[in-house]
Amino acid sequence: MRIDEGLLLRYLRGNTNNLENAEVESWYNESPENKKLLEQLYYTVFIGDRLDDMESVDVEKSLKEFKALLEKNRRKTKTLKLWTSKVAAVAAFFIGIVVTSAIFLIAVNKQSEYTVITDAGEQSQVLLPDGSKVWVNSSSKLTYTTSMFSSKRNVLLTGEAYFKVAKDKRSQFVVNSKNVETRVYGTEFNVKARLEDELVTTTLYSGSVSVNVPNAGNGEHKLTPGNRIEVDTKTKVVTYSSVSNQKYPIWIRGKFHFEQTTLLEIALTLEKHYGVRFVFLDNSLKKERFTCDFYKDEGLDKILSILKMTRSIDYSIKSKTVYLFKPGRK
Repeated sequence: MRIDEGLLLRYLRGNTNNLENAEVESWYNESPENKKLLEQLYYTVFIGDRLDDMESVDVEKSLKEFKALLEKNRRKTKTLKLWTSKVAAVAAFFIGIVVTSAIFLIAVNKQSEYTVITDAGEQSQVLLPDGSKVWVNSSSKLTYTTSMFSSKRNVLLTGEAYFKVAKDKRSQFVVNSKNVETRVYGTEFNVKARLEDELVTTTLYSGSVSVNVPNAGNGEHKLTPGNRIEVDTKTKVVTYSSVSNQKYPIWIRGKFHFEQTTLLEIALTLEKHYGVRFVFLDNSLKKERFTCDFYKDEGLDKILSILKMTRSIDYSIKSKTVYLFKPGRK
């Protein structure tokens, strides 16, 4: 059974009706050769349609070249009396596959890379080429790379981001943060890995993930929804904890959420969001813990004035430096 190559292209792009789908699937199941051919066309179409930052790939032209070479090799095999027409067609098919593969390898001999950078006070929501959604918190950098030579979708993260990963059983999604790997296939989770903090924190909201600490010797750590894992990148110590019943991180809704959080950690978070520097004039204040929520648009001075009402701290602001000290200090 012969089939129109244009129909195959429309099928791969999802532009066919039920009757055409049945025709393609019947042809596909006829032989292993047909299955291999459709697979090659799939990869070619995927490159041409999905990888925006690559040089454009003319799928129709590549297909025409493939067809011409296929027919050329078929004509050549007719002069060999020892070959049956069926064997000649198969031989020509494999020659065509080699040519198609060459076109394919040239087309994918690049690595696609997408980078998102947020400044202090900024948040960004992005849609990755694979369909995954990512919310990037302030003062963060996310780089997404993919290559047809690798079965992985790789993300390099500095800062904090919330991921809603598109499911793809053939392509694992891996977030790399300060040598800590979070591996997923399709799920929703948050990763926090600030440069100035030795902790990498992964919080799972749905699905399942595993966290791997290379060279730690303790294997992968699997996480279930509603739980969090913290990895100390210096000591390699891993700590588990549960989180409150939330569908997603509260920071996505424009709020800060601190639960028994040290003042040092609060200060680091505020630094990243408001672009300021905190100086502790009394080091003992760094260990003071607070449980509180703030809207980010309330402003830094409003947040500090509320913390001051606890009578645990006082503060002063000079230019972009915030000084924290105990009440009554002169």
